[in-house]
Formats: sequence, structure tokens, C-alpha cells
Amino acid sequence: MLATLNERVDLTAALAAEIKLVEKSATTIADMKNTLLRFTAQLLPVLLQIPV
Repeated sequence: MLATLNERVDLTAALAAEIKLVEKSATTIADMKNTLLRFTAQLLPVLLQIPV
């Protein structure tokens, strides 16, 4: 069964929307990772000063 041109356009648009969501999620994850790394870099010197 061949999809009509309109169905193909709809599927392509839906796929493009999904790709944008994945890209946005990846960016958010990268931002969270960078924030965590910055926080750790700031906190590490403080933690090293605490006597064990």
C-alpha cells in the first residue's frame, strides 16, 4: 500500500518534530552535565579542606 503525498508530508513533518524534541533533550542533558561539572569544580576545593 503506497502512502499518498499528503500522508508522506504529514509523516515527514511528524518525524521532523520528533527530531527537534530529541535535539532539545540532548541539549538539555548537555547543559545539565556542564552545570554539574561547574558545580563540582567549585565544590571540590571546599571538600578537600574538610578534615577527615
